[in-house]
Amino acid sequence: MLVKYMQPDSSFPALRRVKPHITDQEHRLRRLQEPPALPSHCKPWIDANSFGILMLFPYEASLIVRGRLGKSPLVRVRWTSGRPRHPQIVSLFSRTHFGLATQYSIRTEAGIGLFISPPTGQAHGRGIVQGLVETWWYPKPLFLVFQVPEPGASVEFRYGEPLCTLLQFFVRPSGLER
Repeated sequence: MLVKYMQPDSSFPALRRVKPHITDQEHRLRRLQEPPALPSHCKPWIDANSFGILMLFPYEASLIVRGRLGKSPLVRVRWTSGRPRHPQIVSLFSRTHFGLATQYSIRTEAGIGLFISPPTGQAHGRGIVQGLVETWWYPKPLFLVFQVPEPGASVEFRYGEPLCTLLQFFVRPSGLER
């Protein structure tokens, strides 16, 4: 299974495969049992849907989004590297949700898309909205959608912190009419 992506510049962290933490006890138990019988064509799907690809906050900045009662959220960006290279990173398209531009262009094979989910180990992922992206026909810079925090609460993103996990999914061939 092939996932291609483009980093906008060298300061952006590379996407990386999420690998599970396997304890010594789990290694010992695995040696005592025969592995389950799986058809070879199932293994890539099981691996992709079990681990995924981790996307980190790519900007050399601190981004704070604060919820406000009856108003659009307050957004503050503090660039650590001086002048901003990517000035428009947040889109305020409603009072309840905002978009975060990642600048990554991702393309997959026909019929394979990405499911956006919270980072592994985070139940809510700072309010990320889970969803499917049909990356075989939409190879444009990916943006993520987040819920605006409750009034008075805020969410902060820092360079290199996990944003989301990208899980690969298969769409049946009848969904490929585009």
